[in-house]
Amino acid sequence: MTFSPNAETVYADGPYTDPYDPSKPEIRALLTQYENAIEAYSSGAGSIAKDTRGNLYADVAHDSDVTAWVYADANTANNGVYRKIGASGSGSWSLILPLPYSFIIATDYGAGTANAIKASTTVPVSESALIWFQIFRTNDSSPVTISFNGDAPLTIKTNAGNDPAAGGLAQGMILFGVKSGATFRLLNDQVSTAIVAAAEAAQAAAEAARDAALSAVPNVFALTRTALKALNTATITSAFLKESGREGQFVWRSGDYSAKISADSAEGLFIKANAIASTVGAWVRVYDGDIQATWFGAKADDATDNASILNVAIASCMALGLRVLKLPPGVLRFGSTINFSSSYFAIRGAGIGATTLRRTFADGTAIYCAVAAPNPIQSIALSDFSMDTTVRVTNGSMIYVESGVGVWLDNLNIAGGFWQIGLGGCFDVHLTNISGVFGETNDTGEVGLVVTTRNASYGGNYGGNIFVDGCSFRTAFGNGGGGAGGRYGIEVVAVDGLFVSNSYFGYFKVSAAYIFNTLATVYVAGIKFSNCWFDCYEGNGVTLDGGVSSNFSDIEFVGCSFLGGANAQYNFRSAGNPSSVRLQGCHFAAVNGDNIRIDTTGLGFCVTGNTLFAADMDNTSGGDGIVINSGSDFTICDNVINGNNTSDNGIRLLTGTRAVVSNNRIRNCINGISIAAAFNYYSVIGNITVDNSGTGIADLGGPNKAVANNV
Repeated sequence: MTFSPNAETVYADGPYTDPYDPSKPEIRALLTQYENAIEAYSSGAGSIAKDTRGNLYADVAHDSDVTAWVYADANTANNGVYRKIGASGSGSWSLILPLPYSFIIATDYGAGTANAIKASTTVPVSESALIWFQIFRTNDSSPVTISFNGDAPLTIKTNAGNDPAAGGLAQGMILFGVKSGATFRLLNDQVSTAIVAAAEAAQAAAEAARDAALSAVPNVFALTRTALKALNTATITSAFLKESGREGQFVWRSGDYSAKISADSAEGLFIKANAIASTVGAWVRVYDGDIQATWFGAKADDATDNASILNVAIASCMALGLRVLKLPPGVLRFGSTINFSSSYFAIRGAGIGATTLRRTFADGTAIYCAVAAPNPIQSIALSDFSMDTTVRVTNGSMIYVESGVGVWLDNLNIAGGFWQIGLGGCFDVHLTNISGVFGETNDTGEVGLVVTTRNASYGGNYGGNIFVDGCSFRTAFGNGGGGAGGRYGIEVVAVDGLFVSNSYFGYFKVSAAYIFNTLATVYVAGIKFSNCWFDCYEGNGVTLDGGVSSNFSDIEFVGCSFLGGANAQYNFRSAGNPSSVRLQGCHFAAVNGDNIRIDTTGLGFCVTGNTLFAADMDNTSGGDGIVINSGSDFTICDNVINGNNTSDNGIRLLTGTRAVVSNNRIRNCINGISIAAAFNYYSVIGNITVDNSGTGIADLGGPNKAVANNV
């Protein structure tokens, strides 16, 4: 409130007319203002106090400019000094100042935790007040929070703005601080013991780093492991090994290393000193990252036989609990099987074309992945290298996984072999970005990918949940040469769950894909090919065959392309007893026989939404777009068939029962749709057959049928 005149003016050194005598009128005017102010406060101005803002807002029976306090609202932001706006009985209240508490005492009763303090005060907490409280228990971690009167927790910060160290807020310690936004900033600081402890820990870490740096500086350079073993470890504790391929830093470590030295027979990581027992100490390699095969003696010189070296390296890594073995760039020859005998392990090269494993023996498996029977090998990976051969392989796989669970094969290029990849009773397998190429011109049993049962010693069971994506298996003649070679791109003998996508299979003598039900009591089921290409320059694109097991079902081809050639017989042929087979949204073209031929005792074939072009390409062998020669329960709908003036029939029903043929468009054949007398129970409805040289619909079947609304 402003007074005019005020005491400074009235009681100055003197009034304007008499510097030694104050003016009595001015004194009376000043005192009158004091009396009016006292009267105003005594009549209610400034004497109003409400516990909540709601109670204050409900009381407007006060003159304008009257002030009031709100002191205990649950929302601390509502507490403060308010000013009345408007005449008595109307108007509103406006918050103008915080409550005039400059100092607040809080109490920590221990209701919270050491690192989440809960405290209470008798007056509301605001950012304008200094708060004092005593710590109930010592904090044991950081950051630390405090909540006053159940409000949102505030993060405690030191005077410097940092989180207090563990132990920095000690039991019984008195803290002063202020609320600042979402933090509680201390005016005094944490106890020095925590700071000292942190400093000592930092000193210890710095000294350890210094020792490590010093140990990395070699005392000597040893030309060979023999020279390293002969060093006097009493005076020399660090050495750099210069032996070709095994280069690296070694340090002398005290302790019992006998087990590790025994496990590391190739001296890749641990080397025994000549004069010191392995129970006392060893030379230990200092490294960062993956274990290198060269440390164990592997040489990518296209000359050294690395089979035993790699087997020792794998066994050493397994015994030492190491998880990745890295192959060097170059060509690593091997003259016998490499035994990948460790679960939870990976072998990686430097990339396709950079690292090549070159097989030099004709008979047997190149890389055999298995642990001792009957246990499965688990969580293994092979990636980033190429494989080829110097001889014609007559038996065995380039890579074979026996009873694997969790198998990743990625970014591989395989040239030659007998079976390129074999999966024996494996589960949860992922094959990605794999290219397999054969140079064969004959069929002597070569297969790109084989999915079969595990060995009898592992239980003989089938596998499942196998995922193949972005892979290619073909013969070299698929590049535009003069013929086909090998037997199958993929052979499936036993599986329950195989999902193949975005992959190519082509130029094989017998079939690009061969799904064969030849084993009793196993499943050949749950198979889906999507967006794949089957290139059958000779033989068939896809073959389903065999009827030994009753579990031969649920096989799908969706969005795939089937391309024949001058010597191709069928793009798709089903024999044996498969059931629940679906061909949907696929493209079939250019074979000398039939595009789709079904000779089966199974039931439930669905052929929908496909395009078919040019069966019977030589116009002499005879061939149809779709031919049903046996089986039952067929759905042939929404297909587009162009016979290219070579196909005999767009759709042909020879022998079987129960078929729905509808909404197909057929042109440029001899007959659009042909039904033989041996076929019964069918409906042929809503098909369009145009530009065919013979009959649109040649119907000799029946007698149970419905043929209507065809054009």
